[in-house]
Amino acid sequence: MSTQLILKEDNPVLFWQAWEDLVGSQGCSSRYFRISLEHDILIAKIRGKHFADKSFVYLENNRPLAMAFLPVEKIGDYYLIANDINDGYVDAPICANEAVEKKVYTMIDELARNHHIAKIMLAINPLEKKPVGYNYLQKYDYLDTTILKFVIDLSAADLLAGCRKGHRNDIKKYLQADSIRPIIVNQDNFNLDLCEQYKLLHYKCAGRVTWPQEFFESQYQKIKQGIASLVGLEYEGRNVAFSYFEHGNGEVIYASGADDPDYDKLPLYHLMLYYAMTHFQRLGARHIDTEQPASPSAQWDYYPDAKQHNIAFFKRGFPGDYLSQFRGVKYYNDAVFEQDVENFKRHYIDSIKSKNYVAQQ
Repeated sequence: MSTQLILKEDNPVLFWQAWEDLVGSQGCSSRYFRISLEHDILIAKIRGKHFADKSFVYLENNRPLAMAFLPVEKIGDYYLIANDINDGYVDAPICANEAVEKKVYTMIDELARNHHIAKIMLAINPLEKKPVGYNYLQKYDYLDTTILKFVIDLSAADLLAGCRKGHRNDIKKYLQADSIRPIIVNQDNFNLDLCEQYKLLHYKCAGRVTWPQEFFESQYQKIKQGIASLVGLEYEGRNVAFSYFEHGNGEVIYASGADDPDYDKLPLYHLMLYYAMTHFQRLGARHIDTEQPASPSAQWDYYPDAKQHNIAFFKRGFPGDYLSQFRGVKYYNDAVFEQDVENFKRHYIDSIKSKNYVAQQ
């Protein structure tokens, strides 16, 4: 049996050919699409954290059987395999079988030692094609940092009926109103002006320029390629809110949203999410991953404040359920581990206290 390791930094053309072959054969979500990984690297560069990319594809007999996205970020004096846009966590390697998986995690350990990596942060997407029943990262000595994610279920015939009563009433109030209508921007009707309005609402909502133009250009490219969409609201002739979704192979990811604070008395996100649910249901999607914050309580390396608790509570008002977001951290440096222990001690109690201000289910 012949084996081959294609490193992205050595041969990017061959790497992407093998990577995209494996994405197709494994039916991976949009998280593993080339443009998504390039977007993540772009964000790390914008934030001044990107140091290197040690990603690889593993082949046996010229057949790609595993792929690992391994961006290296420099934080202070230390090098981490981490993804700043995803709460620090990198989507775990995709492996064709358990025997290959063992080889891949051994390779990652060797890479970490050779490049003085202090910490690796990995997350397992429970919605990937192969169901995951447990946190297999523990087999490779990763410290379990699992939290919960909330996933909207699009299988119900009546999505509105599955909403929490308060959400249902807020949505019904405006659903038939002439003053408000949904906006959909996708590959079929790409509209740069609407995309730019989404960007400007980001700035207005935050009160500052949040991201440079190249960040939004990357998102627009995803829309043009058919793996992202904008769902927005027009109210009395003004575009007052947009939410950005990424999608592929049946999974939809609710990635971000922006609204006009002048209209904060309206249930903008209730309506946008409902319109998104009905839109993606018609396209055959099975779930919407609402991303974090969604987990209801503080855990190791997850410390939601009062605002994030409120956002998580809002998301859980739509039809769906919790899934385990298996995550793991592996430390190769004692000082970095000790820093994270101190961080846990500092932030855990504050997060628990902040929950006292959140309405409970």
